Order: sequence, then structure tokens, then C-alpha cells
Amino acid sequence: TILKYVQFMQHGVKMASDGWARMSASLGSVERLVELHNFGHLMDDEGRPAPRTAAAAPPPTAADVDADGSVVAASGVSVEAPKWHSIGKMTGSFRLVDCVCSYPYKTDVTVLHGVSLEVRSGSAVAVHGAS
Repeated sequence: TILKYVQFMQHGVKMASDGWARMSASLGSVERLVELHNFGHLMDDEGRPAPRTAAAAPPPTAADVDADGSVVAASGVSVEAPKWHSIGKMTGSFRLVDCVCSYPYKTDVTVLHGVSLEVRSGSAVAVHGAS
């Protein structure tokens, strides 16, 4: 009987642990969606920007700007704590070169490893993983 009780308790703890792991894995995705919404990058069904909250943080500026107006994230740059301030409306293409980053709450685990991509003006790209 004690063995059955221990198995019952172990099953409950395992289920709770699995649920917590799934919730934690989705936290980064939810945070990014909130950022996109607050920055005005999410559109409603009619193609208009979704309304932003009053407490929306301005866009990040961890990038350099090329002479042609393209935004380029510098390769090998490590940003400890991003500084947020408004940079206004940006135009032109966006290019990441050899990007490596992690979530602010899990800095010991990198989620992008040497990613390079270019997004041309007027287009949108979503990068997502298993979470």
C-alpha cells in the first residue's frame, strides 16, 4: 500500500512538473507577442495596427544603421540590458548578421545561434522554435 501511495504522489508531481515546463516554454513566445502588440506591429483583420496599450515601451535600438538606411545588427555584439528609447518610424530593409541571443530571464541558454537573415521593406518575417 505504501508503494501505491508513493506512485500516486509521484504521478501527481510529474504531471504538475510537466505542466510547469510547458508553461515556461511558452513564456518567451507570449512576451514577444506582447512586445509586438505594444510596438504597434500587430495588425487587425482590416490591416490596421492593433491598438497599443498606454504603457507600451518604445522599440529597442540594439542595431546600427547602414549608409543606405538599412538596419544592421552588429555581429558579435553582446547587450547586457537593452536600453529602450524611441527611434521613430524606420524605413528600408532590416538585416541580421550572425545573430546570437538568449531570453533576458535565461541568459545561460542561447536561442538563436549564428542566424543571418534579411527582411526587405514592406515584408514581415516570423522566427519561431519548438516552444
